[in-house]
Amino acid sequence: MSALCDRFDDESDREAWITFELTLAHDWQPVHRHFITFNHAASMVDISDRDEGQQQETLAFWLTDCRHPFGVHQNPQIPKGKATRKLTDILLTHAMGSILIESKTLSILRRDRLPDRAKLKHDVAAVCTRFRRM
Repeated sequence: MSALCDRFDDESDREAWITFELTLAHDWQPVHRHFITFNHAASMVDISDRDEGQQQETLAFWLTDCRHPFGVHQNPQIPKGKATRKLTDILLTHAMGSILIESKTLSILRRDRLPDRAKLKHDVAAVCTRFRRM
């Protein structure tokens, strides 16, 4: 797989690429789906959402809500001075303790051009460093 991915970084091998142009018979229409949580709240899942971080948080909430219905909170807020701030992405509470889930994603859809492998490696390393500090 690595050899295949490395080909995309090699500008000299462009002649070996097969390219074609796709045309759609109809305009692309995103599909919006809602799921109902165990707390009777509606939450939208949109696979076309360019905010991949929010999309990932919503999916994590949906998956944990299905397994642990009465103690899952998405983006819980805590006081900070006269305002509030987000504590974490997902908070699971239980009689024996709490679990905080912090979701991280490397945005691909928001980028005009995909980064090279060195940039992706740097981004992943930065996320891992932040994770170790938690």
